[in-house]
Amino acid sequence: MKLAYLDCFSGVSGDMLVGALLDAGLPLAELRAGLAALPLTGFELAAEPVTDHGIHGMRAVVRLDDAAPHEHRGIADIETLLASSALPPRVRARALAIFRRLAAAEARIHGTTPDEVIFHEVGAVDAIVDITGAALGLELLGVEELYCSELPLTSGRVRSAHGPLPVPAPATLELLRETGARWRSVPAEGELVTPTGAAIIATLARFERPSVAVRAIGYGFGQRTTLPWANCLRLLLGEVPSAADEAAGFERDEVIVLESNIDNMSGEALGWLMERLLAATNEEEPPRRAADGAGAAGRCASARGTHPHGQRNARRAHACGRAAEGGAARRRNRDATRQRARQAQAHRWPRRLGHTRI
Repeated sequence: MKLAYLDCFSGVSGDMLVGALLDAGLPLAELRAGLAALPLTGFELAAEPVTDHGIHGMRAVVRLDDAAPHEHRGIADIETLLASSALPPRVRARALAIFRRLAAAEARIHGTTPDEVIFHEVGAVDAIVDITGAALGLELLGVEELYCSELPLTSGRVRSAHGPLPVPAPATLELLRETGARWRSVPAEGELVTPTGAAIIATLARFERPSVAVRAIGYGFGQRTTLPWANCLRLLLGEVPSAADEAAGFERDEVIVLESNIDNMSGEALGWLMERLLAATNEEEPPRRAADGAGAAGRCASARGTHPHGQRNARRAHACGRAAEGGAARRRNRDATRQRARQAQAHRWPRRLGHTRI
């Protein structure tokens, strides 16, 4: 199963994700052919090679025809647009889910309903191409699962149709509020996580690090070029590791430990218990020490005399250690002692009866 991991060290946006997909091996011609299924005109998708801070990648650019009308669309317009397209069913479903999530977030911010939300920047042609292109690119590369790293938390202001807004934008925070996404503070101002990028990862991604056998890496550059680092999104494209891949990388083992705390038990009784346990597990030799189950003689502070009851616990732990270290000789001595005790008891009973007065 193919999966992709987004390393958002410099944020994420729709065009950055499309650029990363192209740099990871997505053919531009196939992406253009798929987007031609949208009933949209007046745009062209291009890919520009970029090298910044020693990193080479791609920047996806949606070139608009100045003569084409610029429309503000609502969720109903987006639904009609996608439903009338010839896109693959899963691409339509993913793109529509992204827009619906964005509409719900905007509605909560503005105190209205999703049907009444009017997309301004996101309803434009370039945003529609970015969102649909990201969904289509993941489909063309066969990505079944998408994962995402923590996100950079910046400050400052961003311009919008409603005026200057704080960064991260309210829609961005609302989209990611209940997704499990984590933020880390970075020393920069300006918007690094856009509402478009937030809507995509909030809908399609899981915010955790997967186990992946990396097959390709892509870098998708954003429009901003004033950061002290390469402003790009890194995409790791790969597969769920096979057993051979995991064995080549590291060894795994499984250990099962059964523990029990035993108190107020004599050394002889514990020795009998150990015999039964060893017989049940088909072991020939006793454990190195049984103190783990009876007070941890070698490690417990009470056994070393530092506890108020240290002497008592030390005697118990010592008896448990002796029991665990015993063998056939101890068992023979124990049985002989018991036998002598029974014989002595039998000899005493007649003498007692002989001196009884009636």
